[in-house]
Amino acid sequence: MTFTPAARLVVAGLALLAVGAAGLAVTARQFLSAPYPLDSNSGRAVFLVDDTLVSYEMFSPGGWPLVIGAGSVLVVSGLLAAAVLWRGRPSPTPGPGTG
Repeated sequence: MTFTPAARLVVAGLALLAVGAAGLAVTARQFLSAPYPLDSNSGRAVFLVDDTLVSYEMFSPGGWPLVIGAGSVLVVSGLLAAAVLWRGRPSPTPGPGTG
């Protein structure tokens, strides 16, 4: 099975979206699983987790939003390229008995 360049863009974009979303989910899970003990001088917000007061640093997602953005750009550009290529095709000639 051969893919057109537009289909390759869409597939690559979907792969980047999946990798970026998975990376962001892992980063968020690691962040939420490692709270800091409560420090009265930290100035951070305090949360109640498992009946214990804890605090978190600011969440830093790393480069995963950029990967998700790049995947989105590839998907949209692939769909636009497919639309342009599809519009440029000549319409099929009607066969016998189709009017």
